[in-house]
Amino acid sequence: IHFVEKTWGVHYAMGGTGALVKALVVKFEELGGTVQLNAKVARIDVAKRGRKRVATGVTLAGGETLAADLVVSNGDYATTYLK
Repeated sequence: IHFVEKTWGVHYAMGGTGALVKALVVKFEELGGTVQLNAKVARIDVAKRGRKRVATGVTLAGGETLAADLVVSNGDYATTYLK
């Protein structure tokens, strides 16, 4: 939102931030992605690639593993990196 405000002088998204999120989900799904809500994540799966560790997906609390090219976490630092 800061980028939109700084670039175009827009101070709020028409319809509110909920409308912005809905539009992002629509575009993401159009591009072939899937969004799964209210799924408790047990861990972010990582693999070592060279000297780096990269996220490869997530494992849900029920044991289902979802592979991913990219993992985005909205958790705090301790939850995302230390668990």
